[in-house]
Amino acid sequence: MINPVKKLLADPKLLRYGAVSVFNLASHQFFLALGQQILDLEPTKANLLAATITAIPAFFLSRNWVWRAQITQGSMRNEAVWFWVIALLGLIISTIVVFIVSRTVESWLAIQAASLFGYFLVWIGKFFVLDRLFSKT
Repeated sequence: MINPVKKLLADPKLLRYGAVSVFNLASHQFFLALGQQILDLEPTKANLLAATITAIPAFFLSRNWVWRAQITQGSMRNEAVWFWVIALLGLIISTIVVFIVSRTVESWLAIQAASLFGYFLVWIGKFFVLDRLFSKT
C-alpha cells in the first residue's frame, strides 16, 4: 500500500505549487519591506501594496504553470474570480495580523513575519481550492 503522504509529496503539481508559492512569498516580502523601509508606508499600506503588485503574477503562474490549465469558454473569468476571492481572504487575514503586530511591536521584521503567518493560514486551503478549480479545465 502506498503511503498517501508520500504520494502527495511526489505529486509534480504540488511541487510546482510549492515553487510558485516560494516565488510569490519572496516577492511579497520584498515589496512589503520596500513599502516600509524605502517608501516609509504604514505596515498595513505596505502589505496592501505588496499584495496588489504580486497578485497578477501569482494568478498566471498558478494557472499556467502549476495546473497547466487550458482556456475554455468562460473558464478564465470563473478561475480569476475564485483566485481573487482567495487572494483577498489572504490579504484580509495578513493585514489584520500585520495591524495587530504593528500596534504592539515596532520591528519591521516582526511585521514581515506577521504577514507571512497571515498568508500561511490561507496557503494550505488555497492549494485544494485551486486544484479543484483549475483541474476542471
